[in-house]
Amino acid sequence: MENRATDPIGIDVGVPSVTVIAWPILDGNHRVAAAIFRGDLTINAEISGCLDHICELFGLSEAELDEQ
Repeated sequence: MENRATDPIGIDVGVPSVTVIAWPILDGNHRVAAAIFRGDLTINAEISGCLDHICELFGLSEAELDEQ
């Protein structure tokens, strides 16, 4: 946990009309666990899938997604 990874966690929320993702973290399970253990306030991530579903899950508006 001393050497933090700089690459983002890979998350795929899927497309609800096509498939349900059982576990959305594609890459970085150990990095997520380490960040939680350290008490990190943020975790760098790349999120893919249906934009509407991303907004719903993370409480974001489409305008906020455009800012990123």
